Amino acid sequence: ELIPDIEIEGSRPAEKAPDVERKITANLDAGVAEVWTLYPDLQHIYVYSAGALSHLKQSDILKSALLPGWSCPVSEIFSI
Repeated sequence: ELIPDIEIEGSRPAEKAPDVERKITANLDAGVAEVWTLYPDLQHIYVYSAGALSHLKQSDILKSALLPGWSCPVSEIFSI
């Protein structure tokens, strides 16, 4: 089975926090290096990795060591 380096998840309004946490933990345990969870209503992104968590708001820039040279303003992600 192919395991991605980055898993991108969109939060659904009906999802409960424990369900989201279980998905994140399962992905990291499976070997995914980073899990990006997008919250469109808040326009926030949480980036989870082994032992680390980043909370990005609309004014922040999303970047990853797994994507050298790439970056994107969080505001642009939610403007689509």
